[in-house]
Amino acid sequence: MPKNTYKNIAVVDVNKVVLQSKKVQELKAEQETRIRELNQWLANVKAEVDSRITNEEKQALVNEYNKQFAQKQNDIKAKYTEQLQLIEKNISDLIAKIAEEKGYDLVLSKYITLYGGDDITEDVIEVVE
Repeated sequence: MPKNTYKNIAVVDVNKVVLQSKKVQELKAEQETRIRELNQWLANVKAEVDSRITNEEKQALVNEYNKQFAQKQNDIKAKYTEQLQLIEKNISDLIAKIAEEKGYDLVLSKYITLYGGDDITEDVIEVVE
């Protein structure tokens, strides 16, 4: 049986770190603002569609706005995903840096670890933005 080469093992609660991140909180606030703006846009669209007299005019406008809505929705989702990935990479890099500084050979997620490991979650929270 091979000998375990990992002597110093740490665990980290990544979900807790993410929830404590100011950048994640700012991203969520931005996302809520974008969604409110999209809902306002939808209200304006509905009013414009309702102002049309014929069903043909209404349907043409609905078709046009459905395409715009799908594009706006995709743009919001793509921007959120891109920014969240950058934040997650930053957090991963910070975890690696702290682990290296503290001499850990291995860092595992707290939720997949049944036993052992030093919890470095608070150390990561202190430096994460």
